[in-house]
Amino acid sequence: MASHAVPVLRAASGLVALAAIAASSGAAPPARRSAVAGDLDFTFGRSGQVTTDISDDDEAFAIVAQPDGKLVAAGRAGGQFALVRYDRDGTLDPIFGRSGRVTTSFPGDAGASALVLQPDGKLVAAGRAGSAFALVRYDRDGMLDPIFGQSGRVMTSFPGDAGASALVLQPDGKLVAAGRAGGEFALARYGPDGILDPVFGRSGRVTTAFGTDAEALALVLQPDGKLVAAGRAGTDLALVRYEPDGTLDPFFGRSGRVRTAFSGNASALAIALDADGKLVVAGRDGGRFAVARYDADGLLDVFFGTGGEVTTAFAGDDVAFAVALDCDGSLVAAGRAAGDGGSRFALARYDRRGVLDPFFGTGGQATATFSGHDEARALLLQPDGKPVAAGRASPDGVGGDVALARYEGSPDCADLASSVPAAPPGSGRVARGPTPGVPRAASDGDLSASICRGEVPRGTVARRLRLANAWLARAEKTSSQRRARGSVRRAERVLARAGAAVERAGRDGTLSPPCAAAFRRLLDARLSQTRPEARR
Repeated sequence: MASHAVPVLRAASGLVALAAIAASSGAAPPARRSAVAGDLDFTFGRSGQVTTDISDDDEAFAIVAQPDGKLVAAGRAGGQFALVRYDRDGTLDPIFGRSGRVTTSFPGDAGASALVLQPDGKLVAAGRAGSAFALVRYDRDGMLDPIFGQSGRVMTSFPGDAGASALVLQPDGKLVAAGRAGGEFALARYGPDGILDPVFGRSGRVTTAFGTDAEALALVLQPDGKLVAAGRAGTDLALVRYEPDGTLDPFFGRSGRVRTAFSGNASALAIALDADGKLVVAGRDGGRFAVARYDADGLLDVFFGTGGEVTTAFAGDDVAFAVALDCDGSLVAAGRAAGDGGSRFALARYDRRGVLDPFFGTGGQATATFSGHDEARALLLQPDGKPVAAGRASPDGVGGDVALARYEGSPDCADLASSVPAAPPGSGRVARGPTPGVPRAASDGDLSASICRGEVPRGTVARRLRLANAWLARAEKTSSQRRARGSVRRAERVLARAGAAVERAGRDGTLSPPCAAAFRRLLDARLSQTRPEARR
């Protein structure tokens, strides 16, 4: 049988390579296809999965990534706070606690639901102990920090049964925990030493009633210092925005509150703030994943999904416990897909409009099975775009082990990560330094150093050139012509957006006319090379 190749693209400057996709009619398929986004990452643990036994009943509810790539999961183990630290490959870190594990006891049943990493490398976990908020701070090695609270521990009581579900770290080092107290939203703010902040609410505490049983399950800090708590009020999804001093923000929803009734029993279990200042919440609506997006004033964003909400079905009784935003504005939700007497880790990836991403997993959805009764309760996206989900693996739904799964991520983010310098130790962030690798096609006379030195719009054009290159590299790796064409189309859209950015930069004077013209010639050449293939 004859073989043929499908040419994808050759860049004029060499930044974008020729992608040749071989398709042999009637030939046997390869033993294993190239990994695509949503596949388990076989370089992590055993075939992408890790389980850790601490006690008879273990589960992770939060996860953070350190600047050195190590992962720390927090949750509960036999009625205690529990932390586990892993190296990049999913093996336990032997220099953290005891063989990678740390447990901390409180009076009464306890467990951690949230975790933050401070710039100095210390870890703060929040949750509940008995019927109170509980916080613990650990040094880098997993030892209790003696200068925080009482020997590293803090407990805060409210009227009624209380517990913290979320935690954020402010730029000034203060910590804000959110949860429930007596059937109401409850927040508490602490100084860096673990002492309640007297200028927040009443002696450091705030409660907000909805007239029905309610609880805050997630919390996000806005750049202006305002706090948005998300959760449920009765069977409705509920949001509350607070001023920096803990008072309700009268410009959000109705006197600071938003309550949204969807089609089923709804609740918000996770929240994130996108680059436009919009609020993205994830949770459940009936028995489905639910993701909703709100404008800054608390109104549903009608340009997202259907009327501001998207629901996704996996197995019949599904819930999203976590959400994270990708480098390109896409979002990933993680949770549980339950049905047929069991449950699995479940992930769904959506574009900025709320449409499932067909290039992630199967039709935008991915699952992973450990022991038969499994659920993902936390999610992070590594700088290279790989999603890491953490939760529980249980053979029978009683007890279980801490479980992590790492998936292949977006090639966009992987490409960006490879060209971004590492963060300084303890920063907890990816450093956004100058962008290397700006194309200079001197042989073509398009981008000589003498014309464009110091003028490249690094945050727009250079980034999009790299993203286009990543999509084309993806087209090169896949054995599917359909996926290849889709990747080329996405590269074409990215290049078109880069062209629009160049036009704006030329009009506002950010780029000199010669440099803007040079960029336009390069982008036009690349667009003309992609179009014939994209239309086949």
